[in-house]
Amino acid sequence: MRKVINRFILLTNGIAFLVGVPSVLWLFPIIAELSHKETLAVARWGGLLAILLAIEFHLLHRWRMEKILKNRSFESFLLTPIISSLHLFLHYFGVVSVVAIILKILYKTSGIYLARGIGGGLAIGLMVALFAYSIAHLILLPEFNKISERIRTRKLMLLLKLSIGLFVSLFFMLFTGYLISRSAWGWIFAVLPLGGVALFLVLLLTPLKTLLSSFRSLGEENPDLTKRLVLRTGDEFEELAECFNEFTGRIKEIVRSIKEDSDTIKGISENLSSSSEEAGASLGEVAKSVEELAGEAQKSSQRVESIRYEAEKVASLAQSIDTQMKMALSSSSSANRLASEGQEGVERAVSVMEDIFKGTGEAAKKMENLIKTSQEIQGITSLISEISEQTDL
Repeated sequence: MRKVINRFILLTNGIAFLVGVPSVLWLFPIIAELSHKETLAVARWGGLLAILLAIEFHLLHRWRMEKILKNRSFESFLLTPIISSLHLFLHYFGVVSVVAIILKILYKTSGIYLARGIGGGLAIGLMVALFAYSIAHLILLPEFNKISERIRTRKLMLLLKLSIGLFVSLFFMLFTGYLISRSAWGWIFAVLPLGGVALFLVLLLTPLKTLLSSFRSLGEENPDLTKRLVLRTGDEFEELAECFNEFTGRIKEIVRSIKEDSDTIKGISENLSSSSEEAGASLGEVAKSVEELAGEAQKSSQRVESIRYEAEKVASLAQSIDTQMKMALSSSSSANRLASEGQEGVERAVSVMEDIFKGTGEAAKKMENLIKTSQEIQGITSLISEISEQTDL
């Protein structure tokens, strides 16, 4: 910072001295139509005053800058180009005015001529101020841009700056034209307004180049959206820089929002992928269970088929048993009927036997055999009856 301040003081004061002092020492005598003696007085007194005022400018602005750094008064620092240019304008206009007063007192120079000389001093002061403002702004602009964005410069419209620069240059050109009409060497001073305009254009184009560079950086593959553009020009260029910062800030927010949405979508996608894997695993288990169920169903079908086959066998066996039971019942009925008939026959035989028992022994033996046979038949009949009853149960 101190190096920048030293450079500002030396260059501003030095260039103003190189432009202003020759102009005063050479132009003032021509405009005021001074004699050789009066011209020497102008050189002596004007040169001395210019040197003293240059020293005063150096000391005053160094003290002012030290105070600004100590108090951190950045708003005052932003006014430095304007203050320094006004200071130098007063210097050289004051030098011409003081020299005119000295000539009036010492040499009784005509007031009309001195008035014309003071008019020339006004033109010289304006041109020096234009140079000083342009140089100071070019030197201090990088430091202005480092100042916190909370500090706002006092706005001076770009059109007003251009108007002032063009007015001063045009005024000095007219003044130079007047000098050319009065002296063959007057054209030399035509360089000053042209140089002033060129320097002023450089002053205006420098922030424009910075803006263009910043806008071009947005077209890069990976633009730095965190970079802030700070221009402390106090005109529309500064407003453009603020708009650029707002624009990049909004783009940054949009990019951040897109990134957050992308992360959210990525998380959802990962969850869906995980859920799909789990669902796939579950479907695999379900498929496996279905296959097992199908296998069990097939086995059950086989078992049902076997049971059906066994049931058919049981039904066939039951039908066979039923047929046999019907046959047994039929046989039992026949046996009962035969037994009844046999019993009746036995009874009749017994009756007959009783009649003939006494008569024949052989008949008694036969009767005994018949009774025995009848009893056996009765046992068989009882057995068949029991079997028939058990079958009915």
